[in-house]
Amino acid sequence: MQINATIPTLDQNPLIRQNATKPDPAKIEKSKQEATEKKIDKTENIDKLKNILAEHNITMKFSQDVETKQLVVELVDDKTGESIRQIPSTISLKLAALFVKTQGQFVDSNE
Repeated sequence: MQINATIPTLDQNPLIRQNATKPDPAKIEKSKQEATEKKIDKTENIDKLKNILAEHNITMKFSQDVETKQLVVELVDDKTGESIRQIPSTISLKLAALFVKTQGQFVDSNE
């Protein structure tokens, strides 16, 4: 069985030609301004979150897991030093590390 199909070149495809036009400098500048505004909003939200947590004597700690290299966020009670919540959980991090260690061990190399 033979399949004959023709694939149009990039120049013939109208969707690619339409998207290949030069970007408008005004649109680029507008998107840069929007990105800057979003960064400001993020910092404001972080400050609000810190204030809310401080009212309840909670500190947010950031770290990196040694084995999986994932970002870990931990909420800690200031008075007792006890961990209230950790994201991702310790179990999730251990499972991820186990999956990485066992990756490729269940593949049959005879086939």
